[in-house]
Amino acid sequence: MAIQEQLEILDGGIEAWNSWRTAHPDVQIDLTGADLRNLDLSGVDLARARLEGANFANSDLQRASLASANLSSACLAFADLES
Repeated sequence: MAIQEQLEILDGGIEAWNSWRTAHPDVQIDLTGADLRNLDLSGVDLARARLEGANFANSDLQRASLASANLSSACLAFADLES
């Protein structure tokens, strides 16, 4: 289950999220099962995140960092994954 505090930080925007990630590099990101449909997540840092079962349908993930992220069972239908 996604960590509510992390979802709230992400709701603050990509700049706030990426700044928080930079300040807290050792925090395990857990957005398991999160509803992230129809969001502009371009440039978001989700490297090494737990994203199992998250729903990214119709989201903009251009230039997103997903290195070593666990995307098993995640929905990426119509998500924009261009780099």
